[in-house]
Amino acid sequence: MLRSSMLVLSSALVVSSCGGAESAPTPEVRAAKAAQAPASKLAALVVTPSGFRSPAGRTARETSGPLDSQTFVDQHSTSPYRDRALLLNADFTEGYYANRVSADGRTTARTYLFRAGTPAKARVLQQGFWADSNHGTPLRVPGVPGVQTGTKVEVSAANGRTYAVLETTFSVGRTVVQVLVRRRLTEGEQSLAPNTHPAVTLTQDQYRRLAKAATAQ
Repeated sequence: MLRSSMLVLSSALVVSSCGGAESAPTPEVRAAKAAQAPASKLAALVVTPSGFRSPAGRTARETSGPLDSQTFVDQHSTSPYRDRALLLNADFTEGYYANRVSADGRTTARTYLFRAGTPAKARVLQQGFWADSNHGTPLRVPGVPGVQTGTKVEVSAANGRTYAVLETTFSVGRTVVQVLVRRRLTEGEQSLAPNTHPAVTLTQDQYRRLAKAATAQ
């Protein structure tokens, strides 16, 4: 299960080998390490929504980059023990996380790619992740076989603002995709019309790119 963007991650203390304690790495240090990590083959498969850009923030949640199982359960999962087991059973080999924000700053689009050992294990991983929480009302996304969707409206406990949320997940071959789009609603808006939700287009474009790459192999 993915963590809500409203959650605040507390800094843990790391005990050194000398018995002392030091602060956990700062967001700047984590971002620098991510930048030094080997380039992921999955990065080229991620679709960036039209009109979106990388956010200015430098926290782990705001920095796009490769994902291993430890990074995912530490920084993105709300069910770390369960998700770690799912990744282990799927023979997870690599992942990638992309975070983008719209020009007006009201919409964030997050895409996760997970590479499993086999297509069958990828489908099991997709189902396992999806069963972990309530995703709201299903929404039709034409042209994406086996896609699971959920749309809902949430009120942030942190700032009282209302957000339209849409999550989708599907698999292509050994790759599982999760898309999470959140848009801050303006006063008077109750939700987003399904056919205008940016998550629909993003999911369709992401499926087409992965399907094309799978065909080319």
